Amino acid sequence: TEALNGTWRLRAADRAGQDVGYIDNWSITF
Repeated sequence: TEALNGTWRLRAADRAGQDVGYIDNWSITF
C-alpha cells in the first residue's frame, strides 16, 4: 500500500500542483 500511496501522491501533485492542501485531503480520503 505504501508504494501505491506514493504513486497516487505524485499523480495528484502533477494534476493539482497549484493546490497542495487539496492533494493532502484527497490522499487521506482515498
